[in-house]
Amino acid sequence: MKKNKLYAIADLDGAFIKKIRVNSHSEVQKYIDKMHLKGISLSAWELSTSKRRLSKKLLSELESLISNNSHKLNKTDLLAFKKLLDKLKKYPAADGMIVVNQYFDTFLRELIPSKIWVAMGGTINK
Repeated sequence: MKKNKLYAIADLDGAFIKKIRVNSHSEVQKYIDKMHLKGISLSAWELSTSKRRLSKKLLSELESLISNNSHKLNKTDLLAFKKLLDKLKKYPAADGMIVVNQYFDTFLRELIPSKIWVAMGGTINK
């Protein structure tokens, strides 16, 4: 039986631990509950199972955002964007959400170009 949902597992500080494939949300909840009984608190979020990678054009938008720094981001925030860019260059777009959930607050998420956000599996609320 093919497992059709992909989840990222992180500790409560948001540090990525691993990815797991499951059939349903209840399976991942059972895993989190089992680990909690062992004294390990975890969180999980669903990732897109798409293997799609970003085009060079979209990657260049993110590179431009970093190099121009028109939003006057501090070093820590720029480093978060660089980590996202590195992840997106090497892995499918969906894996970018791991970096976003670990390093980006709401303000920084708003700065991610919308086409990149959607490609990573994010939604845009109008």
